[in-house]
This record gives sequence, C-alpha cells and structure tokens, in this order.
Amino acid sequence: FTYINVINTCLSSPFDAKTGKPLSKKQTDTKPSALHGLGLKSVRQIAERHEGAMEHHYSEDTKEFHVTLSLKE
Repeated sequence: FTYINVINTCLSSPFDAKTGKPLSKKQTDTKPSALHGLGLKSVRQIAERHEGAMEHHYSEDTKEFHVTLSLKE
C-alpha cells in the first residue's frame, strides 16, 4: 500500500456534533455553498475504487485535522 497523510490546522472540530460527519466552514457571501464538502467524498470514492481506504480524525490537542489515504499498489 501507499499511504498519504494530509494535515491541516483547524481551530475547532470540523465534525457535526449530531452526525459525526465533517462539515465545511467555507461559505459564499451570506450562505453556505452546496458544492463544499464534496472533496472528501470524492477522495473516499477514489480510494475504494483502487482497493484502498480513507480515514480522518481531529486532534483537539494539536488543533489539526488529519486525513490518511491508503491505496493498493
């Protein structure tokens, strides 16, 4: 497998308290964009298509959002 780990700083948890799913904090002028949040879904689909997986978590201690992608070689 090939592993790719991406880490972004994030001052607060990006997960919805009710669903546990990541939320986008990006928005246009006054309302959230319907297109935001599709990136992680696309990455997960690509990983699964290539017999891999995607995992993500938020570290409250370091204020970082981690995404780990594993792809079968």
